[in-house]
Formats: sequence, C-alpha cells, structure tokens
Amino acid sequence: MSTAGTAAGPRAGAGSIAGTVKDASGGAVPGATVTVASPDEGVEQAGQSNAQGAFVFPLLPPGTYTVSVELSGFKKTAKSNVISAGRRRASTSATSSSRWAT
Repeated sequence: MSTAGTAAGPRAGAGSIAGTVKDASGGAVPGATVTVASPDEGVEQAGQSNAQGAFVFPLLPPGTYTVSVELSGFKKTAKSNVISAGRRRASTSATSSSRWAT
C-alpha cells in the first residue's frame, strides 16, 4: 500500500494533510484506516480513505506528523516527517511492499 499526499494551510496557523491510498498496482484502496499523529503537538486523528482512496485531515496545528495506513490484508505503511503548516505546501509519499494477507 502507498500513500501520497500534501500538507497545506487553509488559514494562518492551521494546516491540513490530504492524500490517496493506493495498492502496489496503483489502484485506489477504499476503507483503509489512516492515522496522523504528532507527539510534539499532542495530536492524533484517525479516519478512513473514501471510495477513491482519498483522505483529508483539515485544521491541524502546525507541526511534524507521521501518517500511517492500515487495512486487513495489507502491510501497515507509515511516512514520517510530514509537515502541516499554515499556507505551506509539501508533498509526501510512502510505499511498502504491499501484499494480500494469506
């Protein structure tokens, strides 16, 4: 499974992290649990990817986050050092050797 996303600020002082969850062949992965966490900011939020594999976490405090993705049948994937900052954009992607569980 892989995640690709951006961090962008909808207003000063707040940012967001958004992206898409895809499998090894590039297909969208709906229903994956996506978690963003920043121990320094004391923030952890979880959500699910939609039918197109997309996810978004709006209005996050500026900081450095880890984005992790889990779904039964796939290896857990995580990407560290994802930046959420007001009016700043950053892109990120994370890839693991995904496979269906046996």
